[in-house]
Amino acid sequence: MRELGIRKFLGQSSATVIAQLSIESILGGVLAFLMAMVVCTVQLQNFNLFVEKNLKLWSISNLSLIGATLLIVISICLLAVIRPAIHFATQSSAPLLFRKYRSPRTARVQNVLVGLQVCFSFVLLVFSLIVNNQIDFLMEKDLGFDKTNIVVVELNEDIYPNMEAFKNELKKSKAIVNVACGPSPGNELNEWRFVPEGGSREKPFLFSLLWCDYNYVNTLKIRLLMGENFDPNKTYDSLLPFVINKRLLIAYFTFTG
Repeated sequence: MRELGIRKFLGQSSATVIAQLSIESILGGVLAFLMAMVVCTVQLQNFNLFVEKNLKLWSISNLSLIGATLLIVISICLLAVIRPAIHFATQSSAPLLFRKYRSPRTARVQNVLVGLQVCFSFVLLVFSLIVNNQIDFLMEKDLGFDKTNIVVVELNEDIYPNMEAFKNELKKSKAIVNVACGPSPGNELNEWRFVPEGGSREKPFLFSLLWCDYNYVNTLKIRLLMGENFDPNKTYDSLLPFVINKRLLIAYFTFTG
């Protein structure tokens, strides 16, 4: 305020004062944005290793997002400074030079804003800790199957009729231990309608179903709590053999009472 008072005393116009404060605010915001981009660029490789992803910052699809974010930063910096800049620039130099106290109303507003800033910083810190715990959970959670050294290949429609021949060709490679056909665990789950014995077709039991071949369980090293794995040489008492998980078993008994 004293600086503005001196500038006003030396004859600087209100428009020049407003422009100067606006440019200073925008430069501060742009500098912070550039520093954030540098930090992201430097740390992105380590972050990709941590979350096992291949995220890219400087990609063509991200250029529009980066530009939009920069425009938002500039807009926030301009909106944050324009009102106080106009308020102080339109005053005479004497109040700006000799003001030694703040009005109670101004002090309350500033205290509220500072308090909100501290609260937002605390919330961001808490969210960061939560995200970090979630990533640790995803990295260390036992999924019930072995996802290491697994290569997922999407097939086209021409290969499906010759699936066994395709699998046999893959098995000829010494680098391949086993081959199985089926979606990745958790993907492509179809809804299956099942009517229990004595149940009603109007109220079937619904559960998610994943179609796979006989080698699926062994290839992913899925651990069975009880029962046995699929066996192509065995005759089953139904058209299709099923392996269910514990959650489905509990849901079924809950459904049937």
